[in-house]
Amino acid sequence: MWFGIGTLRIFALMPHRVGLAIGKALGLFVFALFPYRKKVADKNLQLCFPDWDRSRRSNVIQANYASMGMGVYEL
Repeated sequence: MWFGIGTLRIFALMPHRVGLAIGKALGLFVFALFPYRKKVADKNLQLCFPDWDRSRRSNVIQANYASMGMGVYEL
């Protein structure tokens, strides 16, 4: 519990841009850590946007994970 409180305190003291960069890095770390979720997201995008190529879907998925990490920081 104290670790979590300390982490939140550090986040509160750092500049917003730095916090967003850390959140983005955290999101990309999770992106690399859970390949199964990437496959599910890729399949969903493939069904919704059949005209998108694999590269575009991969970029959207990666950007989504980065955005989720920044959202966790902002929360």
